[in-house]
Amino acid sequence: MKSASILFFILLVLSLLPLAAEAGLSDLSIESGPRQGQSLMSVVSEKVPARAVREAFAFFDKYQGQSRSALMYSIGPIAPKLQGYQCDNTGVDCKTKTVIQQLFQNKQFIVIFDLNETSMKPRLHIVNLGTGEVKSLFAAHGKQSSCPKDPTRACKFISDRDSEASPLGFFLTGEVFFGEVGWTVEMSGLQGSALGATRNDVPTTIVMHGAAYASPEFRRTRGFMGRSYGCPALSYDDIRMWKDRLSKGALFYFFHNSLPTTAAPASSILSPL
Repeated sequence: MKSASILFFILLVLSLLPLAAEAGLSDLSIESGPRQGQSLMSVVSEKVPARAVREAFAFFDKYQGQSRSALMYSIGPIAPKLQGYQCDNTGVDCKTKTVIQQLFQNKQFIVIFDLNETSMKPRLHIVNLGTGEVKSLFAAHGKQSSCPKDPTRACKFISDRDSEASPLGFFLTGEVFFGEVGWTVEMSGLQGSALGATRNDVPTTIVMHGAAYASPEFRRTRGFMGRSYGCPALSYDDIRMWKDRLSKGALFYFFHNSLPTTAAPASSILSPL
């Protein structure tokens, strides 16, 4: 009888092990650093909007490790590196290819671009999932997203490739390449207006790149931050420093309070192979 009880206890413990292994970001404690042992979510939420942190962590937990088959754009002589960049509406010199993507292979960082905030404040938040540290950078939004009375704020979000506006929702970072605007990180849409308004079978593909109009010198001399053609633009120094660490499968969240009314369910393009 005693041996049967011991066996039952062992089986119970073994049955619970997978549950422990599957603990998500929302349940994690910080692994190292001065905040070791504290809740990762609560520490990050001290510097990043709590709602954005909850939604990013939940999305990561739900889809981490899944794969998808995605139709991607590739351009001209430097394809396939330059996916989706400067591809016009006519499709001239624009090809598509199907790629297999495993979600969130980069488990060290999540990026939250808080588009509620003015561009005159650091609003692109890089979250270290191991230490809970947050590095906040200045970043430009798309010029057609700007509010009419305050171009440092974003009010309009569109995912069409030639809209010159910022999208909303979740993206997956890809490879790093050196293109017309210097060091660049490719990104493909997963959810929200990131799906694209015209072709829902083709995720919006944009890039994160450096720009002179995102530099401290530009802000200091002009009194405002410049705007992009829809991509998140950083200073040249910041893109050089972060390009490799934020590439190859990191979750990137374009966040705004209006997201619930403009985003489609994530399940609309994420599906098992």
